[in-house]
Amino acid sequence: MDIKKIARVQKILSLILLVCFFFPFFTVSCGGEDITITGFDTVKGLNTMGEKEEGNPLCLLLLLIPLVIFLIIKFLNDTKKAFLYTALLGTADFCGLLMLKSGFAKKVNKAAGGLIEVKSKFGYSLSLLISLAIIILGIYGIYKLKDNVREFKDVRDEEVTEYCMNCGNPLLRSDRFCTKCGCSIGEIRNEPVPMPDIPPVPAQPEKIKTDTSSILIDKNEDNEGTQLIDIDDRTRIVVPKTIVKLLIRQEGNEINKEISDFPCIIGRSPEAASICIQDMSISRKHLSLDLADGKIMIQDLNSSNGVMLNGKKIQPEDLVLLSVNDVIKLGQAEIEIIDIGYTPGAGNNGNKSMGNLL
Repeated sequence: MDIKKIARVQKILSLILLVCFFFPFFTVSCGGEDITITGFDTVKGLNTMGEKEEGNPLCLLLLLIPLVIFLIIKFLNDTKKAFLYTALLGTADFCGLLMLKSGFAKKVNKAAGGLIEVKSKFGYSLSLLISLAIIILGIYGIYKLKDNVREFKDVRDEEVTEYCMNCGNPLLRSDRFCTKCGCSIGEIRNEPVPMPDIPPVPAQPEKIKTDTSSILIDKNEDNEGTQLIDIDDRTRIVVPKTIVKLLIRQEGNEINKEISDFPCIIGRSPEAASICIQDMSISRKHLSLDLADGKIMIQDLNSSNGVMLNGKKIQPEDLVLLSVNDVIKLGQAEIEIIDIGYTPGAGNNGNKSMGNLL
């Protein structure tokens, strides 16, 4: 089971745990008469022996825990912390349920002189099982995040000199490559990696000088594939649009994307991102692809789990040059730069008028 499925199951279980509070929790038997009590009855209070009993604060806390678990899984971007918190909250819910039954039975028997029998019902037993399942899934999720890390028992402490920035695997002084993810140690140690230069986009001016401060574009002309750049208040040039072709890989699936509008935001939020990738370990606005001096640059937008470029982590404040065949890793997804080019035929017609002189 992958990380995404574990989080989805935990989210469903938290909702079922919340609903269980409206099922029968206990049955109180006295004199041949059975009284059924739901979990919600213990929260709001109930009438016993003709007296009004106040609600138990512990029961209110147990009612809120499933809701908190659901919100943590849905909104917390740090997957490791989300699994840790859900495991702790599941443990608190499990222990609280055990304390609830014990305290309720003692209170009822004390009031009736030990003549009343308290039995657990379906809602209580199911709540215990679901709490236990949430604990197990949280621990398993943390283990899955670390399953690529080398066991410390395999190496001596003095031999470990650093850790892989891609997978967290301990590295020895003699290692040239990470033994788990295969990253080059030179990249991991932030040694400079030569990047090929991409020539800037050639500007192709067409009737760029005018006697006024405005230029009228002929709406009947086909201006697709070009973009207008203002040099000053009296000069404007036409240049071809830059096109970047991407190949996105996620969970065995491959999707081709083509972008020509910059900046291009990639993240998990459909509202905030130009390219949306559904992955719990990806931030809502994870990274940006932008155009600077005709070159494609990548920047980490302060994401929770970071961005790797060819096995090397990008610092959020850095703008890093991209080239063809580069591989970007974010969360469980990979993005490969297939091609960087320009709109075919854009700006090649030297007789095509860009505007009219006024």
